Amino acid sequence: EDELEPDLLAVQINSIDHSVRTKMNWKKRAQKDNAKLEDGEIATMFATSDYGILMQDSFKISTTMCSLMGIEVPHISLMTREDKEAGQGSISVRKHTMRDFIGLENVSSEEKKNLMSFSYYLTVGNMDEAYRAVKNIE
Repeated sequence: EDELEPDLLAVQINSIDHSVRTKMNWKKRAQKDNAKLEDGEIATMFATSDYGILMQDSFKISTTMCSLMGIEVPHISLMTREDKEAGQGSISVRKHTMRDFIGLENVSSEEKKNLMSFSYYLTVGNMDEAYRAVKNIE
């Protein structure tokens, strides 16, 4: 939860398919296929009294290499782990820019507020208010 956006939540959703995990080594398969196994997801949601909880956006992650730390608009902070087999084993923090802020990361607080209003109204399906919010962005 962002202190300045109390209606916005970020959650990490992990797969619980243990039968697949016990039948194969995921890390070796990812290296073999030269691909990242994305077995989790980060979702942002609006929690409101009028509409309940509504998903705003989501993106896939590899839960063996990435975990949600928190959210502060316009970024979602993720803890990432380097591949231990590569000799790194280090942990770092990576900021993922929220979908509606891509290319607009350094906006003023007023513009940030208008972008969040736009995102909220778009999520709840109120296109008139979404248009008014985005119209205020300079």
